[in-house]
Amino acid sequence: MPGILEAWVKTKKPPPEELDTLIQGMANAQFRLKRSFVEQLRQRL
Repeated sequence: MPGILEAWVKTKKPPPEELDTLIQGMANAQFRLKRSFVEQLRQRL
């Protein structure tokens, strides 16, 4: 899953709010991402 998210961020360059919505949705579905990985994705926006 991290590879897919990295490719999505690299290709689409979504606004931070869209990334936050996706991350929150994943957390609600009990698929939490490590904070360090989330920060890496944010830096690529």
